[in-house]
Amino acid sequence: AKKYKVRLLSEAEGIDVTIDSADDVYILDAAEE
Repeated sequence: AKKYKVRLLSEAEGIDVTIDSADDVYILDAAEE
């Protein structure tokens, strides 16, 4: 599976997170880990 860097950015919530995610993993599932 390919690997992607996924950035979750929300200035309102003060969130700026970069996670590694595979294309066979749902983004929400990866963010919860």
